[in-house]
Amino acid sequence: MEPGIATEHRVGDPPGSPASPRARRLVLVPREIGPIVPLDQGGGGPKDDLDALVDEVFGPSTDERPGPFDLALLVAGAILLAWALLTGAATWVIVVAVAAIVLGAALPARSLVRRYRGAAASRRIASAERRGYLLDVTSGSTAKLLRAHRALGEAAALPGSVYSGRALDAAHLAVVEVASVLDGAPPDGPAQDEYVAKRTTALVALTSQLTEANRRWLAEQAAGAAAEEERRQRWVASVTQARDELQAEDRYGSLAQLERLTTRLTREADDAGT
Repeated sequence: MEPGIATEHRVGDPPGSPASPRARRLVLVPREIGPIVPLDQGGGGPKDDLDALVDEVFGPSTDERPGPFDLALLVAGAILLAWALLTGAATWVIVVAVAAIVLGAALPARSLVRRYRGAAASRRIASAERRGYLLDVTSGSTAKLLRAHRALGEAAALPGSVYSGRALDAAHLAVVEVASVLDGAPPDGPAQDEYVAKRTTALVALTSQLTEANRRWLAEQAAGAAAEEERRQRWVASVTQARDELQAEDRYGSLAQLERLTTRLTREADDAGT
């Protein structure tokens, strides 16, 4: 599942609204049973080509916003560059003018990039909301719920229980219930924390039982294989014994012929020695 773009805005906020104090980690919970898709990774996501270009031109990223000083630098640099080109001023004047333009444009350029990424993230979230429920897994309780859901999915994939399908349905419903109650926001207060924790505890308990069912199944399979091997060995032993007893009475069998030849050669050796 491919991670999307991280956002620092609450669901439904316009792209230009103030960012929340911390980046959020959102996942999409589909209405029908299916994989839970991460929409971001809480750290701004991987840098794209636009970020790399801005970093290369203007230097490392910063959260500082543009102000009057940046505008003054940009205007002064543009005026100085125009004057230098028109009057044929020294090269160092042009270099200073270009440097002032670059410094003045750095923060506005980064601001435009942030707005572009914020708008793209908002569009992605709006699209996701039409396909399912948003769940904020930034907080500890919802993050634990998501881990418990993932662990149950792994346990349900193990052989040994006829209830694996129903377990997956119930686990998905638990996450849907939480996502629909929280409506894309973190848990707000003890009541919602308890609501999430109850379902997490139930998921963990069912996961434990599915794991135990798999352990019993593996033990039964091993015991069955051992019993089958024991039966096979008994059958092989009985067939071999019957064949041995039958051939022991056969004067034309290999043992009888080997014994006669050995006896004859022994006698000839004794005769030659006397």
